[in-house]
Formats: sequence, C-alpha cells, structure tokens
Amino acid sequence: MNGALNRVGPVFRRALHPPLQDGRFWLVQGLVIIIAVFHEGADATSFLTRFGIPDFATVALFLVPIVYAALNFGLTGSLATATWVTLISLPDFFVIDAAEHHASDAIQILVVDAVAIFVGYRVDQERLARLAAEAAGEAYRAAEARTRLYAGRILHAQEDERRRLSQELHDQPLQDLIHLCRQLDAGALDGAREVATQVVSELRQISRGLRPPSLDDLGLTSALRKLVVDFSARTAIAASVRVEGRSRRLPADVELGLFRIAQEALNNVSRHAAAERVTVRVRFLEDEVRLAVSDDGAGFTPGQAAESSLGLAGMSERAALLGGRLEVISAVAKGTTIRALIPVEAGVPVPV
Repeated sequence: MNGALNRVGPVFRRALHPPLQDGRFWLVQGLVIIIAVFHEGADATSFLTRFGIPDFATVALFLVPIVYAALNFGLTGSLATATWVTLISLPDFFVIDAAEHHASDAIQILVVDAVAIFVGYRVDQERLARLAAEAAGEAYRAAEARTRLYAGRILHAQEDERRRLSQELHDQPLQDLIHLCRQLDAGALDGAREVATQVVSELRQISRGLRPPSLDDLGLTSALRKLVVDFSARTAIAASVRVEGRSRRLPADVELGLFRIAQEALNNVSRHAAAERVTVRVRFLEDEVRLAVSDDGAGFTPGQAAESSLGLAGMSERAALLGGRLEVISAVAKGTTIRALIPVEAGVPVPV
C-alpha cells in the first residue's frame, strides 16, 4: 500500500503544474471552448435531439482534447484540461439544462474527468518506465565500459606481476641456486647449506607476498600487522597498525579483499607518497569493517589520479565486489587516506 502511494504521489504532484508555456496546451483549451459552445448551443436549442442524436454525444467530444493533452503532456495536461472542461460546463449545468438532466450531466462530466485521470496517469507511467529503462541502459553501458577498462588494466597488472616475479626469481633465488650447484660441485657442503638456507628464505618471502599464511591461519588483524612490519623493514617508512572495536574473524573473501586493499595502498605509499609515516587503521563495527591507510606524504588531487591509477581502480573494484565502497581523501602536500567500508555480519571475536 505504501509503495503504491509512493509511486502515485509524485505523479499527481507533477500534475499540479500544467505546461502553461507550451502553445499547444492553449490550443487544446481553445478547442474545449469551441466544443463547450457547440454543446451548450445544442442543449439550448435541442438541435441534436431533433435528429435522434442523444445529448451526451456532444459531451463525448470533450474526450478529443483531453486524450490529446494526455498523450502530449501526460497527467499534468489531461487533468488541467479536465478541470477546464468541468468549469466551462457549469453554466450548462445550472442555467441551460433542465433539472431532470442534472444527474445524467454530472455522470457524463465525471466519466470525462475519470478518463482524463486514467489516460494521463497511464501515459505518465509509460513515460517514467521508458526514462527508467533508458537510465538503466545508460548505467549498464557505463558499467560495461568500466568493466572492459578494468579488465584491460587487470591484464596489464598480471603481466607486470609476472614480470616482477620473473625478475625476483632471476635476481636472487635462481642466482643462489646456480651458486649452490657450484658449491656442491666443489664439495663445499657447509657453504652449500648456507646458500640453500638463503634460497629457502627468499622463496618463502616471495610466497608470503603472493598469499600470506597468517591471513588464513590468524585472520586479518595479524596479517596486517605482519604486512606493516615487512613494509617498514623494506622501505624504512615508520608504519603502525591500530585496531578499534572487537577484532573478529571475517568471511575469507572479505579478509582477502581488505588485505589486498591495504597491500596496494602501502605499495602506492612506497612508490608515490614520499611519506615519513603511515598508519593502518581497522575498525570493527557490528555490521561493517572500516580499513583506512593514512600517510603524511605528498598527496594528490583524487579526481585526476583516479582516471589513470590502476591501483586506485583495483582497490575500488575490490571494495565494490564486497558490497562496499572506497573513499579517497587527499590534497597536494597534505597526505592521503584510503578508506574502505565493507559491510559484514557479526562474527567470532578473536584476541587483538
């Protein structure tokens, strides 16, 4: 019931503002006057009844301007025209017609008014449905274009990631393995063991960068702490983690998405921000988790950077896929805050 009223209310509110600036509207009202003069003249002289034509035939002519107004202006036009028909028919009702015809005349005018409301309302509904469909089509095409753009960026990102992994494997583990083979050939077992240990450590570091075990084993909070420690050690940027609310395990896709957003935000800090300090904040609410990565670096103009930054696009897309949103707060020389707001259900509290 409330939903129907919510749909009907705006339509009738718009109907209270007829198209007074449109010349066609006034031509329709002029046609109403012509029909009214003809109708009242026919009633006064009983001209039509002499030929066996009923009185209501002239009233039916009012449907022509009303339907035209409805088709061209919707309910706002048909309702205004019906009101004009009703007002201009009052002299005929009170002066010309005999008293015994008042009931039939009133019914005829009410039928005309009902047709005006029904046809005008249906035209407005069809018009709104068409506009909604066009808007939905535009939104779909925009989303499709955005998806294609993002897919292209993902392909480039995958190639960059493969290139990075190839370089990392070539620069350290592969060279160390070659050195290990030479140590084994020379019979230097102590040196070989040391090289093998170094290779294991380097491969473990690369593996953790791809998928940290602490994320699956201990959850988001622990994984973020480990990420920040590694980030600070690698970049010499002072970094910290702050947890607000009762820390708890989240659905696996939410934990992974938030971790990747934090990881990419920290990567952006190390590459672009020229920051001295960065803080990662996680706030656990009853039905939402908020992740914020803030730095005191160079900052940027968000609207301009969002157009070209794969990192920001990827973080925004991850947040959207989780049903949330990404906020970017930044200004030149005033640092940057990347905030992800993700809806979640209540979970199991874990020690902070």
